[in-house]
Amino acid sequence: MATVPGQSSATVEPGHLGFLDGIRGLAALWVVIGHCMIFGGWTWAKFPEPLIAVDVFMFVSGYLMMHQWTRRVGDGHGWDTAAAMEFWVRRFFRIVPVYYLCLGLMFANWESLAAGFKALQAANPERWAGQGVYDPSNWDSGVKNGVLRLTFLFGLLPRYTAASFTGDWSLSLEMQFYAAFPFAVIALRRWGTGRMAWTLVLVAVAFKEATLRLQGSLPGSMIVFPLPSILLLKMPVFLVGMTLAEVSRRWVAAPGNAARDLALALVVAALSSWHVVAVAVLTFFLVTPSTGLSPGSRRWQGRVAGILGNRVMTFLADVSYSVYLLHSLVIAWAGRWLLGQTWFEAMPGRTRVLVLLAAVVVITYPIAFLLHHLVERPGIEVGRRLARQCRNSRVDGSQAGA
Repeated sequence: MATVPGQSSATVEPGHLGFLDGIRGLAALWVVIGHCMIFGGWTWAKFPEPLIAVDVFMFVSGYLMMHQWTRRVGDGHGWDTAAAMEFWVRRFFRIVPVYYLCLGLMFANWESLAAGFKALQAANPERWAGQGVYDPSNWDSGVKNGVLRLTFLFGLLPRYTAASFTGDWSLSLEMQFYAAFPFAVIALRRWGTGRMAWTLVLVAVAFKEATLRLQGSLPGSMIVFPLPSILLLKMPVFLVGMTLAEVSRRWVAAPGNAARDLALALVVAALSSWHVVAVAVLTFFLVTPSTGLSPGSRRWQGRVAGILGNRVMTFLADVSYSVYLLHSLVIAWAGRWLLGQTWFEAMPGRTRVLVLLAAVVVITYPIAFLLHHLVERPGIEVGRRLARQCRNSRVDGSQAGA
């Protein structure tokens, strides 16, 4: 695998897929733009909502986890405790350090953040009628919410799914996926894509319908998830990414079965949005062996992969996680200050959104860059060292068994 342009081979982990940098970085920017539109009071109808960008993140996560698992563990379908522990340790230390820092910032500045969001909403009151997800009055600064967020369990409870200023609902979902992933690999390889995909789709649909019916029969209760923070609702999207990684691995050896699984994955992706379908098709195109492409297609493959893996995209990918967590806090602070300026209030909605977006980008991305280098990367390195111990125990155990 070629290294990403602008990075030395020493800084790129083996198995790195450079084109995913661009997808991840652009998806994070997509979320920032979408939230600035929502809180700025003007929305371009053709711009996809941020929730769709999170679906793209889920697809990428499913693909990348499967790709890295196969590279480290192999293509077997038996249980491997040491491999699972290695996986969980790496993912925990990838997610937790920056998140806990942002949680501390959020709870320490709760009143200030709430005032900022309320000021933004007061500037566009008609937009927020009946809107519960982004309403600060529904957020909770209590100890219970803090403990649930520290443990990532809040995503399992509808009442606490959207009870904070950040978009961390998707982190609970991601952690649920990590917990289930080693088992999902076994299920996918033993049962096959078709059986697993449609089982998950039916479970997701049944769960959503059941909660809606219960909510209707129990007035005043909160059973419906305001955001899809429980894995039952979004596992099909993760599965699309996992399936694409398996299709990429098996394409040359068994093209017929791989093509069938690819078609099925695209059907399941279509149940989410055409954006996920487009990203899945693009991913498949970029990982297709060049021997199976025409000269013209190979040239396009190289160009697109080069664009998505260039220096700018690498930067956007490096800071994407910190940007995702920080940008809502910056929107609150920057929005409150801007609304205190008469020149800002006099602007039309579109211009206000552009000014807010510029302020959020200029503040968020440099801070995210520092967090990536000072917090995120050291945390990843700790996870790698601990995971290496799990890997060594796995190797030692297999040698002893031999």
